[in-house]
Amino acid sequence: MALNAEFLVKMPVSQKILVLAAAVAVLVLGYWFLIGSSLKSDLERMQAELSQAKSDLAKLETVQKDKEKLDRELKEKERKLEKAKEKLPTETEMERLLLTINELGQQNGIRFSNFKPLAERKEGNLYIEVPIELKFTGGYLYVMNFFAKVAALPRIVNFNGVSITGGGKGKTSEIDVSCTASTYKFIGK
Repeated sequence: MALNAEFLVKMPVSQKILVLAAAVAVLVLGYWFLIGSSLKSDLERMQAELSQAKSDLAKLETVQKDKEKLDRELKEKERKLEKAKEKLPTETEMERLLLTINELGQQNGIRFSNFKPLAERKEGNLYIEVPIELKFTGGYLYVMNFFAKVAALPRIVNFNGVSITGGGKGKTSEIDVSCTASTYKFIGK
């Protein structure tokens, strides 16, 4: 039985509704099988990609936070290094430090009989030790004041091998001191 326009016009309304419903069902099923299933697979694929992108974004945000933390730590370490460099003179500041030690001694009533820089010793990758052989004479309080003033300098100066001789019972009695004063030069980057 062929379906033509005249046959459709003469059909009762209930059959027309059934034919229309069947046609709509065929169109919906055709759409589903031809287009909808591919859209569904595309949607599932895109949802998986979105989930992966969200996961990657979360990882990148964590890395960004870690980078910011590491940047702050690096800046703090650089600040500490600069502060440490202030205590370690460079080659050009060494002569000024030696002159300062000599002047502090003279200002505190110390008479130097020997003020001799010794051979430098490399101590690691960041600094060089510069020992200075010292022999001087002065009153006990003057010597202690000299040691205190040198210790208060912004540069690091250590006294090693301190040997004290002499001294009497009076307030003005003098002592002889021999020691090695060590300071350090920065050689890092």
